[in-house]
Formats: sequence, structure tokens, C-alpha cells
Amino acid sequence: MKIVTPRVFVIGESVAIQEGLESMLEHLGVPDWQTDAESDTEKLSEIAGKLCYMSFDTDLNANLTRTGTRNNHDYLQQGIIATKHGSVLEHTVVNFVLLDVSRVLTHELVRHGDGTAFSQESGRYVRRELGMFIPDIIRENPELLEGFIAAAKAIEDNYTKLVALSGINESTDFGWKKKMTSALRRILPEGRANAIFFSANHRALRHIIQMRTDRQAEEEVRRAFVPVFYAMLERYPAIYADGRTEVVNGIEEVKFDYEKV
Repeated sequence: MKIVTPRVFVIGESVAIQEGLESMLEHLGVPDWQTDAESDTEKLSEIAGKLCYMSFDTDLNANLTRTGTRNNHDYLQQGIIATKHGSVLEHTVVNFVLLDVSRVLTHELVRHGDGTAFSQESGRYVRRELGMFIPDIIRENPELLEGFIAAAKAIEDNYTKLVALSGINESTDFGWKKKMTSALRRILPEGRANAIFFSANHRALRHIIQMRTDRQAEEEVRRAFVPVFYAMLERYPAIYADGRTEVVNGIEEVKFDYEKV
């Protein structure tokens, strides 16, 4: 048995198509409009917001007397997030891969349906070494830790015996091997490590980060989503700048000044 810790990888994000943006601005009559956005995500979010109110220039909206008074960071924080104009944040998406995470974590994560997408490692097709995350509440009790590891190894040993009895390693019939793999996985623990591809828009992601780093959330889930927050804060500061952290039970808890956008 291998003891693992959750790993988070940011592998993709929405990008702007510059030619299309320039053509759109030209058609609107504001070809010289500029932004100081630090990323395409923040740029696209600003454009979505400004399109709602045609606030690229006063010539586009007779109700406006001035435009361009805020930089991208302040526009998104004050004009979008603080006013709960959250639909603007739904247009851009980030792609993650989470490795060495248990099905305890993934079963909780996939409950976040709106604005998300998931592709998880298949327990029907994949057979590999048993990996387990061990929570601190187990680690801090030496006898409990010893018993936990022993129980996990016993499961692994029994699983290995069943694999040998099944003859699955000698078979070349992939359809049969899939059925046998699915049958044998029923004795494996929910805590076994696996992988999941996870995508979310920024409106959903802000909510998920706050929910899953909350002090009442499961420890492994908290440990996975603290690095998600810091990765987002680094890449998209204008969208995540209102996040505040407090260490609770040895893990950071993230709260946003504007929780529901």
C-alpha cells in the first residue's frame, strides 16, 4: 500500500481569440479600447461585463457620462463581484487534474453540478496499486494509525489473492477482464486513490473553494482545495482578490468578501 497526498495540477484555461476581439471592437466602433487585464480570463470577464452595459465608450450608451475610470482589477472586484453580477464569471473555465485523491473526495466534488464537468478514472478498466490518504485524526493516534495501515494492507492482500484466483492476469479477453475488474473492485475501500479531470467556471469555482476549504469540510478535500485557491489567486488576481484565509485546525480556510456572486 502506498500512502499518498492530494495533488492538484492546473492544465488548461479559456483563451481569447485576438482577431475576433478586434473585429468585435471595430464593429462596435471602439477599436482603440484597451484593458490592463493580466490574463485572457480577466480580459474576457471584463468584456462580458462591459457588453452588458455598453460601457466601452459613452458614445455607445446615452445614459453614461464617463467610462474607463477603473482598471481591470477594480472593475471586476467592484463593478462585477461586489455587485453580484456573477454571470460574467461563467464564461471562462479552468481545467484541473487531481491525482492521488480518494473517492471520498471525488464523490463530494461531483455534487457540484452547475458550471462544472468531470471525467474520472474508471474502476471498471483500471487496476493498479492501492494508494491511501491518511487523515490527521488517524495519524495523531499511534495505535489507531497502526491499525488503519494494517487494515488497508489486509484489504490489499485479500484483493491480491482474489486477483490471482480469478486468473485475470493470464487472460487476453479484454471484455472479460473488464467484468472481472469491476467485480473485484467491490472489496476495495472508498478511500483508494484515483484521478479526476475537473473543469469549472469561475462563478462555480469561487463557491466550491469556499465550501471545500470550510473548517467543517472533510480534511482531504480541504487539503486539495487550498492549493486550488492559491493557484487561482496567482493566475487571476482580479477575480480572487477578495479571498481571505484563516488557519483552522492546521489548514487554511478561505472566505470571500462577496460569497455569493
